[in-house]
Amino acid sequence: MSELILYKDKECRLAMIKDEKGGKITLQTDDAKKVVIQKNQLICRSAKEAEHQLSYYQAAIKPVDSEELYELLNGMAESFTFEELAQLYFSQDFTTEQLFSLVMTAACDEIHFTVHANRVFLRTADEIAALSEEKRRKDEEELARKAALDAAWEWIRSNTNKEVFTSPAEFVPSCSEPPIDAVRLLLPLRDLLIHGEEYSRKNESFRLIDEICEKCSVVCTMDKIVWSYKLLFHLGILRNDDELIKRRNNLKTAYPPLPDGMLPLPVSDGIEREDMTDLNVFTIDSEHTEDIDDGLSWKKSDDGYVFYVHIADPDAFIRRGSILDKEAFTRSTTVYMATQRVSMFPPDITYSHFNLTAGEKRPSVTLEISTDADYSIKSTRFCFVWIKVRHRLTYNEADKMLENSDGEKPDWYEAMRHFQKLSLKCEAKRVADGAYLIERPDIHLIVGDDGKIALDLLYSNSASHIIVREMMILFNKLTAETMILHRVPSIFISQSSPDALLEGNPTVNYEKHRDLSRYELIQFLITMKKSVTGTAAGPHFTMGLSYYTQATSPIRRYLDITEHRLLKGVVAGKKELMPDEDEIKVIVATITAKASNAAQCERESKNFWMLRYLEQNMDAVYKVLITKKITGGYLGEIDDLCVRIPVFGCANLKIGSYVTVKLKKVSPIIGESRAEIVFKQEKSK
Repeated sequence: MSELILYKDKECRLAMIKDEKGGKITLQTDDAKKVVIQKNQLICRSAKEAEHQLSYYQAAIKPVDSEELYELLNGMAESFTFEELAQLYFSQDFTTEQLFSLVMTAACDEIHFTVHANRVFLRTADEIAALSEEKRRKDEEELARKAALDAAWEWIRSNTNKEVFTSPAEFVPSCSEPPIDAVRLLLPLRDLLIHGEEYSRKNESFRLIDEICEKCSVVCTMDKIVWSYKLLFHLGILRNDDELIKRRNNLKTAYPPLPDGMLPLPVSDGIEREDMTDLNVFTIDSEHTEDIDDGLSWKKSDDGYVFYVHIADPDAFIRRGSILDKEAFTRSTTVYMATQRVSMFPPDITYSHFNLTAGEKRPSVTLEISTDADYSIKSTRFCFVWIKVRHRLTYNEADKMLENSDGEKPDWYEAMRHFQKLSLKCEAKRVADGAYLIERPDIHLIVGDDGKIALDLLYSNSASHIIVREMMILFNKLTAETMILHRVPSIFISQSSPDALLEGNPTVNYEKHRDLSRYELIQFLITMKKSVTGTAAGPHFTMGLSYYTQATSPIRRYLDITEHRLLKGVVAGKKELMPDEDEIKVIVATITAKASNAAQCERESKNFWMLRYLEQNMDAVYKVLITKKITGGYLGEIDDLCVRIPVFGCANLKIGSYVTVKLKKVSPIIGESRAEIVFKQEKSK
């Protein structure tokens, strides 16, 4: 026979001891399960082995009236042994059942008693009053919690039916203000969407799906992740896939509060700036661009021209080690997703101080380029100036004006023409030095308030794009060369030659630096090595440069701010602004990790919304370039959209040819798509 005990788990329970070793006791509970407890969980044990089955004692041992017990004991003493308690309440000949009844009563009633080391202690009147009030408050909270939970379930039931899952994809949630308790209840489904099949508590989420199905009289007949997405989107709990992407990648969105009096930010780098506010400065960006960080200006000289490349200088306002500097370093880069942007700096400060906003006086890190009349560069210098942008242009505006030679011209037109000639000369030199001109459209996805998606395709070979691209490359190239010339520890971007080039890969013609066919370009990109950010200077294969860094986007990259500080140390003699070699190594390690995380967020966002765009256009016919044979079909790339998609429906397609397809399946939520051929094969272009 076994010894009977009382022990404390979540509540006071009865069990039989089966084994006892060291500080642990193995029990058999009333439901015939084995439980291992620590000795400090034991409340009371019988003096002898139990005479009956545990079920007998479970029925026989019943707590007594705790208030009656307290009234009996109050005033006698502050505490009693278990045996004293039984003798006072029952008699000298108390039974095991009676002893355990009293101990269970005292152990369960924590308002009147405490049980410790085989003694029962009586609480004081003040303690009882305080604990009673606390219990009343907790009971009310529990009732309120239960009522809120019931209300949340009722709200979910009233807004959930089978049409939520069987109707076409909806893009506007039907519920604008979901109750907070319903949101909390459904958080396991949101977490399932964030972490996918790898979610450690996936089974808990699946059980919640089963409970929803039961209470709402619906059936889950699809992938549970897709089912969860549809439900949360319909209920207004999930409004944007980019929110999931931010959480999935632990993307920090909140900014620390700034101390009172910190705004407006004063210029604090101590540099004497030249006044160039008389220059006719213009910026060229996409109409969707919010971070305006580069501008251009031009003037004639005695024997040629002077060109200026102006880069925003947020470092002028930011002391090293300040709250803003630490926050920017922690983030290291701005993250651009289809529907939102997570800035490196607080957005309000970016717009009010850092952006090259038209009409506002701004500090600038400026590259001055002197050329002869044939646009050959004679000299360059970095300087620190004040500028005032007069015109904000879009690529489309600039290109239309450059293409149209008739009619009245704006005051920036002549400067643009001269920049066009200089940029083409810079581009030609890079190509002669081995640069490859990779021309793929920059696709901007525009998600409307109704969820409908439009595409804005920007091509890098337009006149205005070439101007901006070549001037930024020149600025970055000369920054890198300045660091090397002055032997200053710095950050460089390099790219090695592809292994295929060394091996003489016959599928890629590496002597062809421009005008690659679409298929040739894809094969070329496959062989490219990733660029490397580090402290070692080296050539950049694709750009055809001996040295390269990044210094033209300081509003959105901490690397560029670092390069500005190094330039100020070298050019303006402000050595105190320069990070040392150890600091630079820490910066490199941080920005490398953060840039990888940002790129992952941006890829996930673009992939999701591009698939959503395709899902909205299932009836369209697409032209697809066949790039690779895969199991059961081929891998292709949709023309213009640069979206890879599996293609099925034909066993004999020529790699490098075009086919026309219709989409058969698109699932943005789980990232799947497939297409089938509808027309005959076309030749490669």
